[in-house]
Amino acid sequence: MIVFNYSKSHTKNKTMKYLGKTISGAEGGFDTYGHSAKELVKILNEWKEKYSKTSQ
Repeated sequence: MIVFNYSKSHTKNKTMKYLGKTISGAEGGFDTYGHSAKELVKILNEWKEKYSKTSQ
């Protein structure tokens, strides 16, 4: 599982973020879909690089 905290500007879902932080130490998270966490991070960073360039 990959966990994360939202940016300070994300003001929605305060109750769920608080609950997640209380239970797991992080505000959000998601399954790795059968990949290792390192492999999924690599894939996500590749997509981020690819699509963040086209949106600028």
